[in-house]
This record gives sequence, C-alpha cells and structure tokens, in this order.
Amino acid sequence: MAIDAIYPIRIPGIKAPAQARSSLARRLTVILGLACVLVPIQLLLFDLPVYQALPIAALLGLTGQQFVQFAFGRGQDLFEPINMVAGYFALYFAIRAIYVLGWTGVPRLGFFYYDDYIPAALWCACLGYVAFTAGYRSGFARRILRRLPESTAS
Repeated sequence: MAIDAIYPIRIPGIKAPAQARSSLARRLTVILGLACVLVPIQLLLFDLPVYQALPIAALLGLTGQQFVQFAFGRGQDLFEPINMVAGYFALYFAIRAIYVLGWTGVPRLGFFYYDDYIPAALWCACLGYVAFTAGYRSGFARRILRRLPESTAS
C-alpha cells in the first residue's frame, strides 16, 4: 500500500507537485551540499581566502558526489574508470591544493611560487572533470560503436 502526501485543499486543474526523480537534481544537491560544508572548514581550519577555498570545495563536491553514489549505489565496480578519475582529481588537484595553500612552510620543488595560478587551475580541473563525466555517462559513444563494423581480427 502506497502512502501519498495528503493535500487538504485541492484546486481543480492544479496537480500535486511531483517528487524529483532526476539523477541530475540529486547529483547537484549532493555537490552543493558537500561544497557548502567544505568551504567553512577550509576557511576556518586552513585560513584560506574565499577565492582559493571555492574551487577546492567545488572540485571536492564534484568528485565527492561520485564517491557518495558509489557508497550508496548497487552493482558498481570500485575500479570503474569514473571512480579512478574522481579519486585522481580529488587527491592530485584538491588535496594537493589544500596542502600547498594551507600550510605556508611546506617544502616546494622548484624555484617559482605558483599560488596565484592554483585557483584558476582548480576551476579548469572542475571543467575537465565535468567534461569527463558528461562524456562517460552519455550514450553518444554507444551509438557510434553500434554503427562501426565488428572486428574479425583475433
């Protein structure tokens, strides 16, 4: 037996609001939730300026939604390419940026300080991750593969 929401007053011609079933809406909710939690943590713990904390939180939110989906999803492989790429982007770009920007006394390789370029690089990493996930989840490649002839070489 299904339990529906009860609306005490129903106006004719207006339907009850439907629940959001879009996976895009769920993903955006998780991304924004993670980013909203991570920005204050970075501001308080690592004393980062807002222009540096926002791209880090955005990238961690983007990659974190994949880990949340993996944790609560069924039938996903840990070594699926999307999980590996999310881990790479989270560790290499976001955690490394927190390490470099959050601690002033870290030893650096090279002679040049590149703190000015890190926020721009993180925004580019966000775009790169979004482009990868959009391509990975689209059916465009499957449509192309259906049109190609099968290989007979063994």
